[in-house]
Amino acid sequence: MHMHGRAEAAWFDMEHARWQEEHGKVMRHLRAALEAEYAATATTPAAAAADAQLRQLVDAAAAHHGALAELKAVAASADAFHLVSGAWVSAAERCFLWIGGFRPSELIKVSINLNEQLIILVLLVD
Repeated sequence: MHMHGRAEAAWFDMEHARWQEEHGKVMRHLRAALEAEYAATATTPAAAAADAQLRQLVDAAAAHHGALAELKAVAASADAFHLVSGAWVSAAERCFLWIGGFRPSELIKVSINLNEQLIILVLLVD
């Protein structure tokens, strides 16, 4: 899937919002299964069934996060600046990114440093 321009950024924003809604559902199911597992610890047969359901839901949650990684990979290949800008995250997430010290400009500095190292390596090989 090839993406170009603003339409792709809007597509990513829409898909991310859909992913967020689905994520809420996955977490609610996972929380309910965890509570059932906790309640079933008193009875062994029920505990085995609850454990199997919990394992299935944990696997589904992991796959759900894998889908987000694939979504971000497609968006990054089309418009990396939109992905790095964080415009698609909530205000609370932007706050945590800021508190955590994430700055998109740092990515530019890292990439420049890596490019310089690659250029030196290529020059040494020639």
